[in-house]
Amino acid sequence: MIKIKRNFYFKLLLLSVWFSYFLSINLNPAEFSNFNLINKIRILLPFFLTIVLIKIKYQEINFSNLLNIHASFFYIIFFLYIIFNITFHNNNNINIYWPLYMALSFFILNNFTNNEEKKNLLILTIFIIGFGFTFYFSSGLIELINRPHYHFYGIMGAELGYLGISNPPRSSGLARLALILFSFLLYYYLIKENKNNFKYLILICALGTFSLIFQSRTVSFIYIILNIYIIIFYFKKFFKDKWLIIFAIVLPILINFIYNYNLIKENKIILNSENNISVTALQNIIFRDYTSHKENPQRFSSDRFDNWKKAINIIKKNYIKGYGAQADRILIGQSVHNSVLYSTLSGGLLSGLSIIFIYILSILLLIKFYIGGAYKQCKSTLEHFACSVLIIICLRSILETSFAVFSIDFLVFIIAFLFLKERIKEYQ
Repeated sequence: MIKIKRNFYFKLLLLSVWFSYFLSINLNPAEFSNFNLINKIRILLPFFLTIVLIKIKYQEINFSNLLNIHASFFYIIFFLYIIFNITFHNNNNINIYWPLYMALSFFILNNFTNNEEKKNLLILTIFIIGFGFTFYFSSGLIELINRPHYHFYGIMGAELGYLGISNPPRSSGLARLALILFSFLLYYYLIKENKNNFKYLILICALGTFSLIFQSRTVSFIYIILNIYIIIFYFKKFFKDKWLIIFAIVLPILINFIYNYNLIKENKIILNSENNISVTALQNIIFRDYTSHKENPQRFSSDRFDNWKKAINIIKKNYIKGYGAQADRILIGQSVHNSVLYSTLSGGLLSGLSIIFIYILSILLLIKFYIGGAYKQCKSTLEHFACSVLIIICLRSILETSFAVFSIDFLVFIIAFLFLKERIKEYQ
């Protein structure tokens, strides 16, 4: 009875620790002195709860886990971020917060959780994302309704906020959350074979629509790639239900076409002379290229390519040296929008190579699951979903800092990565 109670309290503490890391997202520690009491608690809670967890379970720490190939690359990144944060005098030491929280969250997952606990944390992650998306999307929608012109891409996040909420996700962040939920429900529908279940089909359609309607080009591109990949590996299941392709692909694209068509027509957006409204509306489902809203109509990449060049030139001066967490904000003035470049800029060449090796390890997991045939045996939705998370986050990291910094991307990636790594062993 005592052992059961201890296990219950440990699991409760573990879930609380994991939830607290999500709770601290979108807070900048450099602004700590300006935080109200609630935000101060939000940003400090993960640290103190993690310390309590380590103190309770320190005797069970398996130090050999630190030497595992998959873990070593993560720890190299965290360590180098911290070291170069300290040695680069122009960097604020408070920025150590970012790699410290990355290290602590990864450490508890890798050392204090078994397969079942990782599964529970992945389920909790899905609920957190679901609640977060519903809350922030509803708030942003109320804000848009009160505006004279609706434009989902125009929803403001971060410091600008919406509906009085401090530091909410931007439109691209909402699109990413919708895409993650879309992939989960799509797999749930496929694996559980909920044929002709219109409750799930409508939800899949809604989340597919929301993945596109915020006009995040990165997320829109991943949405297309994800659907192609699902059709390839789940061809029979995907086409077994004639309604699925309509609700997962056709309707989301059609609804977004209608939205774009009306947006262009009502707001009188200037068109490329070669295109009509229909062609431009169709293009904007993926490319979001409203030239009338740009100071430089020829600019397509939101200055990403220029920032990449600046980062590469800085890195070339000293390949080994890094500049610590948030180095891109300090040296370039904004996000460098690429995980490998961010990691190299912050932790040096070894850190950048570690990110590349994490990509390789992720690809190997996907190969083992799909090419090895495990996906045909696996009847659980979570393993399939974890694979889609690796695909979504790795693709997103090409055009965003993504999991190279402490963020929702990082937390979702590490739980999916570690969960899938453990589960695949059962199919080998």
